[in-house]
Amino acid sequence: MTTNGHAVNGHAAPPANVQERLTEAEAKVRLALAEAQLARIERASKKLKESWEVSEFWGPTWTTDRLRDQDSARLIQKPSTALDRLHGANWPFWRTWQEHAFLRWDSRMLFGTNAIAQGAIGGLTSFVIGDGFTYLCQPGGRDVPPALTSAVQKIVDEFRDRNDWAELEQELFERSRVDGEYFIRYFPQDDGMTDVRVLEPEHVIESGRYPRDEGSFGLINDPEDTQHILGYQTSYTGLSTDAEDVPASRIDHCKINVTRSVKRGAPDMCFGVLELIRTAARALENIGQSTADQAALTLIVQHEAASVDQVQDFVDGMDEADGNSRWHGKREGQATFRPGQRIDIDRGQEFVVPPFSTNVAGYVSATSAVLRSCAVRWNAPEWLTSSDAGNTSYASSLTAENPFVKRCKRFQAFYKRHFLRAIWRAVRAYCEARGGLRANGTLYAYEVVRALVEIQCICPRVEVRNRSEQAQVDQIYASMKVKSPQTIQGEQELDREQESANWQEFEDANSPDGGGLPPVQQDGRPGPGLPEPEEEQEGGDDEQS
Repeated sequence: MTTNGHAVNGHAAPPANVQERLTEAEAKVRLALAEAQLARIERASKKLKESWEVSEFWGPTWTTDRLRDQDSARLIQKPSTALDRLHGANWPFWRTWQEHAFLRWDSRMLFGTNAIAQGAIGGLTSFVIGDGFTYLCQPGGRDVPPALTSAVQKIVDEFRDRNDWAELEQELFERSRVDGEYFIRYFPQDDGMTDVRVLEPEHVIESGRYPRDEGSFGLINDPEDTQHILGYQTSYTGLSTDAEDVPASRIDHCKINVTRSVKRGAPDMCFGVLELIRTAARALENIGQSTADQAALTLIVQHEAASVDQVQDFVDGMDEADGNSRWHGKREGQATFRPGQRIDIDRGQEFVVPPFSTNVAGYVSATSAVLRSCAVRWNAPEWLTSSDAGNTSYASSLTAENPFVKRCKRFQAFYKRHFLRAIWRAVRAYCEARGGLRANGTLYAYEVVRALVEIQCICPRVEVRNRSEQAQVDQIYASMKVKSPQTIQGEQELDREQESANWQEFEDANSPDGGGLPPVQQDGRPGPGLPEPEEEQEGGDDEQS
């Protein structure tokens, strides 16, 4: 071995310049590795910081996950930008009409399979819509011919009878809460009357014939004004090739739970409410199933000794109680106990009381809290979702100052505007088909009818009322000419024409010429010309007298 650069371990030593270059290269490699490691640490620290900042501000919500890249976990889009509601979208909840359909599908599935959701929407419908709204035509000013008001009332009544409008009001309310919106389409007939048909939300689609700034979500709008709707792209098959453009005057679109700039509505039962109702349903199902299983066990017999075959028979018997899932077909480890079933165990086994049997009240209380959270969606009392009025007074929850009553009145005012719009469109179609509305030989154009006649929509009363006090208030208002008898009859859910006919029939039957009840004097005796009643004989039999 030499060290003068001639030989090292039998090999020729590299030149001095090569050795220096190798040393320099090794130093550069170590430096590059260190820099790469430092860069990875800095990126990881930055991601951790971003994640903490977003979670600290938003909380651990599903929106955070949707805005992250799956690989790097970094935010791929900043929240709350000008693009969120572009062309009527509602990001991060939905951007396209296909994404919007998922919300409607989840809500429909919940409403179709869950008794809690059905009861809540059914209760809302009863309070807000009831048996239906009442529509009364009244003069809109002075010197309005009564014949004109009667003619408009006749059109309104025939339109309602023709389309089963009272039942349709209940259906439209339910559709709007479950689907987040409803569409009705008007079909004017040759006789001037109008037929109404419900248009499913999935029938309003994007046909692809319009750019997104004009025809997004199936609604055709002014390119410079998203809220100015000109028409709708409808397809009863759902295919874009079958889509037709329907003018806005032929369709009424009612959407809820969104702002005016968003084109499609959001269901009541989505996101948090959806999960709460599902959680409550699972809790109630588990509580009921556990109770049923425990109640099915008549007794548990512990044997002094058991053979191997006996133990195996016991295990096999328990396995036979397991079943296959009807959803995925796989075996589930859940035993089903028959009523009056007996379980045999050997002396070496110990029966352990399940936690459910010692904390039933706690589970029920937790489930009630979840149901109360569901009812908050409508500012409703607990009984709307749980049917339990034990914790709150039913009457006190329906007073005029109660939040639930105020919320229902807001609903009524909202739907009343949409329903009145449909009524007036029916009147307009009648005037257009016949060249106007004829009353007492005079032909009135639609614009004149709209100016002279007012259609009053009376909603069912939500709050609990004292009928005696309300009658006194109505009497005072009627004497002051502040409230008309027609309005009072509408609030009492009475038909004006029917009550007038009943009164006329009563007066005719009880008049002196009508052969009805005879007139009576103030002392209680019959009027002039009528026979006196026979006096009772003294000492007669009680039954005969």
